[in-house]
Parts: sequence; C-alpha cells; structure tokens
Amino acid sequence: PASWRVLGRRRVRCSPDGFAWSASWSDVRVGWRAVDRISSDDHAAYIHASAPNAYIVPRRAFASDAEFEAFVELARRYQAAAQDA
Repeated sequence: PASWRVLGRRRVRCSPDGFAWSASWSDVRVGWRAVDRISSDDHAAYIHASAPNAYIVPRRAFASDAEFEAFVELARRYQAAAQDA
C-alpha cells in the first residue's frame, strides 16, 4: 500500500517486560504497566499506551489469523500480569 512507502516498515516486539515499536525514524519501548488496554478488530491490534493514542499492529503483518490472535493473546497476558504485579 501507499502508506508503507510513506511511513516505511515498522516492527513490534513483545516480551514479558513490555513491547518495543520501531521504525526507521523512531524506537519506542513501553512497559506493560503503562498500557491501558489492548483491543483488536478485523484489521489490527491496538495497544493503548496513552489516550487517545494507540500503537497499531496490522493483522496483515502476520502469516495467518492464528498468529495474529496468538500475538494479541500474548500481549494481553503480559499486560494483565504487569497490572497484577
């Protein structure tokens, strides 16, 4: 899509400590305690780290719907564990 040509590729990494969002122009690391919620729809996952902003992870970035759903579930588990700690 044209947006990839303008914005370039981005990478999101998920770990027990938080997530990292990187692009050619920026690297952001956010701990799970700073994440308000994680939502998803037919198009993407949304990691809400500060209202009204969200980090958007497109479903099309995954090889399958199962991989996308597994990513969302893992992120939710990490976020919930951080909130309980």
